Amino acid sequence: MSKIKNIGKEIGDFTVENIGKRGILIVAIIVGIIVLAIGLIMSSMSLSNYYDLLQMANLGVISDGSTEYNYRLYEIYKSLSTDIMIAQIGAIVTAIFLLIAGISPLSGKGTPYFSEYVRLGLCVFAAVLIFVAIYLYQFPSIFVI
Repeated sequence: MSKIKNIGKEIGDFTVENIGKRGILIVAIIVGIIVLAIGLIMSSMSLSNYYDLLQMANLGVISDGSTEYNYRLYEIYKSLSTDIMIAQIGAIVTAIFLLIAGISPLSGKGTPYFSEYVRLGLCVFAAVLIFVAIYLYQFPSIFVI
C-alpha cells in the first residue's frame, strides 16, 4: 500500500531530475502561450461570425433589429466573451510563469536558472502579456453597435 502512495512523489522526483526546474518552467510557459493562441484563434472565429451577421443584415437577408438578429448577436457576444476569457487566462498564466522564471530562484540562494539579460527579457515579456490581457478585456467593447 505504501508503494501506491509514493508513486506520485517518485514520478515528480524523476521528472524534476531529468527535466529540471528550468525545463518545467519552460514547459509551463509554452503551455500558457498555446492556451493564449487558442483563445485568440477562437475569438477571431467569433469575430468572423459577427462580420457575417453584419453582412447578412446589410444585404437584407436578416432584418436589423429583429428577434433573430438580436439572438444571433447575443450568442456571438457570449461566444466572444468566453473566447477572450480563455485568451486572458493563457496570458496571465504565461505571465506568472515568466515572472517566476525571471526572479528564480525564489529563495535568493543558488544560481539563477537563466542569465541576467534573459531574466530581464522574461520580465518584460510578462509585462507585455499582462498588458495584452488587460487590452483583451476591453476588446469586445469595440464591436458594440
